[in-house]
Amino acid sequence: MTALDRYQSLIDARREQRQALALDELNADRWSKHAPSYRFDPHRPLDANLVEIAALVRPDDHVVD
Repeated sequence: MTALDRYQSLIDARREQRQALALDELNADRWSKHAPSYRFDPHRPLDANLVEIAALVRPDDHVVD
C-alpha cells in the first residue's frame, strides 16, 4: 500500500464514520444562530479595551482579526 493509498483510506474511513454518526447534518447549521452576534456596528463608540488597541494602530498598519 502506497502512502497515497493509506491517506485515501484514512479520508474514506473518516467520511464513513461521519456519515454513520450523522455528524455532517449535526454541524451543517452550527453557527447560523450565532451569526447576528458577529455583526457589530463598525461605527460604534470604542470601549476601554478598543481605545487602548486603537492607540497602538497607525494609519499605515494592516490589521487581521
